[in-house]
Amino acid sequence: MLKRGDWMSSEPSVSTVLDTSVLIELAVDSSPSRKLRDEILSGSLRTPLTGELNVMELAYVLCKKVGPEASRRSVGLLRRASQVRILSSSSFLDAAASLKCERSMSMVDCVTIAMGETLSAPVLFARHERELDLELKKKPFTTKVSYLEDRTTGKKRPGGPD
Repeated sequence: MLKRGDWMSSEPSVSTVLDTSVLIELAVDSSPSRKLRDEILSGSLRTPLTGELNVMELAYVLCKKVGPEASRRSVGLLRRASQVRILSSSSFLDAAASLKCERSMSMVDCVTIAMGETLSAPVLFARHERELDLELKKKPFTTKVSYLEDRTTGKKRPGGPD
């Protein structure tokens, strides 16, 4: 049995790294996130992954949106849930620092992309972000980047290697 944070083993190749924006959509039960939630609960999206820094960012954003108590409850539910594996971000910091040095993106996005690249797993963001789209146009990442909004609207924009 893998422990929280242990990524150097039998992670299935169909793992998907979830960005903070997706965690927020799931936490507020947005319409676009419901199909993803059903895929996670049914097991058709196996082993969704996220990082500790994403969980910290989730706590901060929820605190601003719904207050500290509701934020603590939501983050506590995520931490206790077995459907999303929370990995130690420290394993990906060197790769994230290299990305940050080369690209104009937030540090948390760099860590999230570094997780995907290191684990050869696609990364899912909730929606297109200007800075990320610009970086993808300049030079694609070695991992596939996709967007929850594209899954619900049917639009497809370039997101890295297929």
